[in-house]
Amino acid sequence: MISCADIVIVGRVTDQSYAELPASLNGINVDVSWTLHVKVKTVLKGVAPDHKITVIVTANARVRQDRDLLFNLKRLENGRYAWEQSESDCER
Repeated sequence: MISCADIVIVGRVTDQSYAELPASLNGINVDVSWTLHVKVKTVLKGVAPDHKITVIVTANARVRQDRDLLFNLKRLENGRYAWEQSESDCER
């Protein structure tokens, strides 16, 4: 489990949309992202603010919606969450 996550949940993506990002997000140069709407099924760490949350993830493909997934989430200033997918995503 990623230690820098604010919350860790098991949930299912209920909806997703593609969006272009500004040139930099938290110091990482990216130009595409997905906004996911996730139905929270189980909270493994922290406190989920609601039974549905909005998650931002940088990916080059759609995220599966047919099964539950583990989400390591870092809270952003805008109230959304970023899906931390590897240790390199953690600020050191």
